[in-house]
Amino acid sequence: MGGAPVDVLPHAGEGNVAGVAGEGGAPAMGGAAALAGAGGEATGAAAGAGGAGGAPCLNPEQQVVAITADTWIEAAKPGTAHGSDTLLSVDGGAAERRALLQLTLPAATGKVLSRARLVLQLQANADGALASRQLGLHELVQAVSESRTTWTNYGNGGSRKWTVAGGDFGDEISAATLPAGTASGALTFEVTVPIRKIIVATPIPLSVIVIESGPVPAAPAELAFTSREGDALGVPTLLLDYCDP
Repeated sequence: MGGAPVDVLPHAGEGNVAGVAGEGGAPAMGGAAALAGAGGEATGAAAGAGGAGGAPCLNPEQQVVAITADTWIEAAKPGTAHGSDTLLSVDGGAAERRALLQLTLPAATGKVLSRARLVLQLQANADGALASRQLGLHELVQAVSESRTTWTNYGNGGSRKWTVAGGDFGDEISAATLPAGTASGALTFEVTVPIRKIIVATPIPLSVIVIESGPVPAAPAELAFTSREGDALGVPTLLLDYCDP
């Protein structure tokens, strides 16, 4: 897969998004975590306004990388694909639902990566009590296919079944907490450390899965995040902040 289009902006907030299309594979990641609650800024080891080691960030620049494919899968309908849905559903209950996302990580720019974060927009919360929720981000072994990925398969045919139904993925690379009382807003996975480890001189594909990792409220409790087929202002986005060396 070739490199996806990337917007390069002066350092800005999380409202800048761009839509692109495509599919690909997934290299390895491993990393850290934090939260940006509804509409709030994320916190983490690398602050967006600071350079490496806490030094002032010179000539800050931001790359906005949009998701190239996304879908969600559900245990209750293991053969159903949801790639055209406008929402991505996540729920850790008995009828578990997981969101899968694909992007192309851009090539290294020669500048210092000060912060990286994957931002999802929560559009609706079916839990009437709006309890606190814990979500985990994992790297997927296989690429995401919007038309073919289901709970049982990553692609068409018996040879393209997940080894474990629900997706083949590695250890958690980031975690986020949806605070109690949150009905909608931005949820941020801090991925500075893992992205720093894998970014190279050429664009590379990356696939991830979002799973509920903490206690689950009584049904209905689905969390609905905007997909790339939904509201353009809420497209899942990877934000990369850079400073001069």
